[in-house]
Amino acid sequence: MKTMRGTSQSLTLSDGRNLAYAEFGDAHGRPVFFLHGQPGNRLFRHPDDGIASSLGIRLITVDRPGYGPSDFQPRRRLLDWPHDVGALADALGLDRFAVLGFSAGGPYAAVCACRIPHRITRVGLVDSAPPMHLPEIRRGSPRLLRLNHALARHSPLLLKLTFRLFWWFSRRGPHRRTGPFSPARMCTPLRLTCGKRTSAWTAMGTHRTSRF
Repeated sequence: MKTMRGTSQSLTLSDGRNLAYAEFGDAHGRPVFFLHGQPGNRLFRHPDDGIASSLGIRLITVDRPGYGPSDFQPRRRLLDWPHDVGALADALGLDRFAVLGFSAGGPYAAVCACRIPHRITRVGLVDSAPPMHLPEIRRGSPRLLRLNHALARHSPLLLKLTFRLFWWFSRRGPHRRTGPFSPARMCTPLRLTCGKRTSAWTAMGTHRTSRF
């Protein structure tokens, strides 16, 4: 079994944009596109890459437009994302694959199932961003999530400033291993059923069960 250690690569899309991605785990395993949250990037994963290898998973992580080296896409819509994923899958020689979305990456996994269902084997949503336009969802959501949603609707410039601060702090200490945002503090077990075998795999912020 050949294990991939996450060398970052890029793909030039048909419109000239650059799409950055990385691969981890078993080079010949079942392909799973892991879609990061917000903020996040293609390096967001469990720090032990041997876990994905032991489960026979080829983990493909992608920077969405505007993240990392991936070029910004003007007037981008959620519905545009499956086209980028499909183009990357084509470049990697993958006909069918699973998608796993964490937090804000959840809607991007769901829209792949909606727009390119013939290519999707499984969909996993891990602590996914909920449909905040529903009053019952808003009432039960964490305060920070409700605040972000309100700012996005009524004061997008202030929300932009907030994420500028996230960027500033991350630039000051991108390799910091201690504190509330360290990998050890943020990672909790997620159980994935891989075929007929159930094994422990780790993702961020959930104890739910998904199938791949």
